[in-house]
Amino acid sequence: MKIAMYEIGWCYYQQNNIREATNEFMRFLKIYPNTELSAQILFWFGERYYNAGDYAKAQAYFSKIEADFPYSKIAGGASYWRASALYKKGDRDIALKKLSEISVKYPESDLAPKSILKMGEILVEAGDIKAGLGKFEELVYSYPNSEFARAAHKEAGEALKDAHSYNLAAAHFKKALTEEDSE
Repeated sequence: MKIAMYEIGWCYYQQNNIREATNEFMRFLKIYPNTELSAQILFWFGERYYNAGDYAKAQAYFSKIEADFPYSKIAGGASYWRASALYKKGDRDIALKKLSEISVKYPESDLAPKSILKMGEILVEAGDIKAGLGKFEELVYSYPNSEFARAAHKEAGEALKDAHSYNLAAAHFKKALTEEDSE
């Protein structure tokens, strides 16, 4: 019964019938509030609101996953998207703190370098190029052979290009290409 009920909502979701999907998922959450599928539903609601630009609602759903499902396989992803929603809402310092916590809590997952990259991007966007470049360097040092290291070189190159440091920018773009070619 539980799986079938969930699948009904999922089918509506896949058809982009958001109203019916929401109704089915809310019904599921009322009957089965503490399952892994419940965490999945909350995550999708968070994504939906995030993509719609309603960062407060998105942050609330991702926060609920962190609080109610801390050992879920998607808890780390919820933490990352919560931090991103916080940033989009204008809570930069809280978002940076949350991203830093994620990079420490999940060092062996892709969430760690992804969080460090996001911190660098946020810092550069805020005008703190030196701190942003420091995060990119941290990422490259800690995760040298990852897709995120290549992305960090590209981001560093863009930041340096915007700051008119063309030689340094070119060096980072070359490193991004070299890492891309070695795959």
